[in-house]
Amino acid sequence: MIVSRDRILTTHVGSLPRNEKLSDLLVRREAGEQLDATEFAAEMDKAVRHVVDKQVAAGIDIGNDGEQQRVGFQTYVPQRMSGFAGVSKRRRGREFEEFPELVATLARRFPHTSKQQNAPEAQSEIKYLDLAPIESELGRFKRIAAESAKFSETFMTAPSLKQIDKSIYDILAPIRHKAGLYIADPELTRLNAFIIGFQCGLALGGMTFRDEPPDFFGFHDWVARRLGYTSSTMGWYKMIRGRCASEREAFDRFYELLDEFRSSGGTFAA
Repeated sequence: MIVSRDRILTTHVGSLPRNEKLSDLLVRREAGEQLDATEFAAEMDKAVRHVVDKQVAAGIDIGNDGEQQRVGFQTYVPQRMSGFAGVSKRRRGREFEEFPELVATLARRFPHTSKQQNAPEAQSEIKYLDLAPIESELGRFKRIAAESAKFSETFMTAPSLKQIDKSIYDILAPIRHKAGLYIADPELTRLNAFIIGFQCGLALGGMTFRDEPPDFFGFHDWVARRLGYTSSTMGWYKMIRGRCASEREAFDRFYELLDEFRSSGGTFAA
């Protein structure tokens, strides 16, 4: 990694919008359709060159290919690794449930979409099948980036398998009935400490929970409304504990509220 004493070096999150034609080709390839190799390569070159030029024009120091060569930031993984099968059946985001007109609009704009909520899940041992695709991606990006020679450094995005493994709800589920194996006693104080410690451990390792709606981050505000707090910064743990006579009661109450939170999609109806 390079450093600078003169100014702050700039980069970006990694994924940039793909043009309509390339998006269509990538979705069709994901669906198993055989594409014209020459046409596909030409569209890849065109798209990568476009985002490289845009990054250079914007003053980006540390650039990448904008993930132009992949159908999505993580759903392409089953195309390159063994062990994935079936359908993960992830719940759709709240925005799709609360705003059905958004679904209709997106369906009109993007009649063919990549696998998102229905992406395959890891069901057996995971191994790389072939390094040729990533080597091709790297080669194309390096070649095009070298043409401008403006980036101070380059990078390629990649999903962490730990990010697509378990959600926080997957972690909490077994503790409910086998607390002794995880936190010694079924007490809310111990459970809260476990959650904080688990999250800190993931952060130190550069990992995160797999996303699964509703976002657990919204549990605090939901609990505040559910338990009648008009305003609170004390955290969901203290709010629940303050309404229960014992640690065990608070532990059970947490899971009851968590069930209600998830079944409501994270929304609260007064």
